[in-house]
Amino acid sequence: MLAAMLFCFASAMVTLGEMDDHISIYMSITPLGRKGYLYSRFAIPTGVAFLVTVFVLAIFSVTNFTLPALLLLSIIASLVGMLVSFMIVALASNRVEGMAVCKIASLIMLGAFVPFFIAEKSQYIFTILPSYWMAKYMLENKVSYAFLSLAISCVWIVLLFNKFKKKLN
Repeated sequence: MLAAMLFCFASAMVTLGEMDDHISIYMSITPLGRKGYLYSRFAIPTGVAFLVTVFVLAIFSVTNFTLPALLLLSIIASLVGMLVSFMIVALASNRVEGMAVCKIASLIMLGAFVPFFIAEKSQYIFTILPSYWMAKYMLENKVSYAFLSLAISCVWIVLLFNKFKKKLN
């Protein structure tokens, strides 16, 4: 998740910088348009994060992943990166706040440790974190956990994107 989060973090900080400098308002009237601007700031870095995560997991992992598991984990990690990116731009008003929100947003990765170290009944406090379900998928190899992680990531992304969209108007 860390590689994906770093790519998306950089994009979020660029976006906050453009909002600080009041450049993002003018991007919507360029030929790129608002959709193109959002695509270039969030979708492209997420796609690059996916490719880097596939590479990192394939080359440097100590676990042998099947190709479907590798791709599924990379998709989840990329979406978590996008989630962090939207969390930063939705909750921060400027670059300094963006750095602080990034520190808090990195707590999303905390869920990855929970299935390994916390008793079974206490774990479900962390069910709102996609990383928790990602770790459960790795531990128990149930694909339903991976899809639950994907669904939770998408819900978070939609909620944070809607909050960010209000800031752009």
